[in-house]
Parts: sequence; structure tokens; C-alpha cells
Amino acid sequence: MIKKILGKVLMVLLPVFILLLAVFLVAGIKRGLPEMRVDFSGKTPTPTPQEVLPPSRWATDSAVLEIEKNIQALSQDLQSVDLKEFPLSPPVLDMKISF
Repeated sequence: MIKKILGKVLMVLLPVFILLLAVFLVAGIKRGLPEMRVDFSGKTPTPTPQEVLPPSRWATDSAVLEIEKNIQALSQDLQSVDLKEFPLSPPVLDMKISF
């Protein structure tokens, strides 16, 4: 009998205790965080050296350049396609069916 009552009390109080603990932890963390202010007035970025690589052998290949030109033409054709062609819309299926 006491075990049942104790079990029910624990089932109610344990989630409440965990919730309160989480609220106090979040409040304590928020209160304890200092404001971060960084002064960037005297600092300058460090330039990174850029490594110059020789062009790929495919950069000037005629077949690759032709493929790129075809892709650009296809992309322009796709941009100009009218996707709302009314003759291609499905028919209205408004049939009255009775049993």
C-alpha cells in the first residue's frame, strides 16, 4: 500500500523536480553569462596568399567547351518554356454517380 502511494508521488514529483531544475539551470546560465563586446577598431585582417594553379587541360578542350555551350543553350530554352499549356491540362471529371 505504501509502495503504491510512494510510486504515484514519485511519478508526479519527479517530472516537476526535473522541470524546476532545468528552469533554474537555464536562468543561472543566462544570468551568469557576461556580455561579449569585441573591439575590432585596431585589428586588420591577415591577407592569405592565393595559390595560382595552371589551368586544367580540359579548360580549353573543344569537346568540353561544346558541351558547356549546349548546356547553356538548354538552360535558356528551359527558362523560356511555358509550363501552363492549357491544352495539356487534364479533363474535368465531374460525373454524377449514383448507386
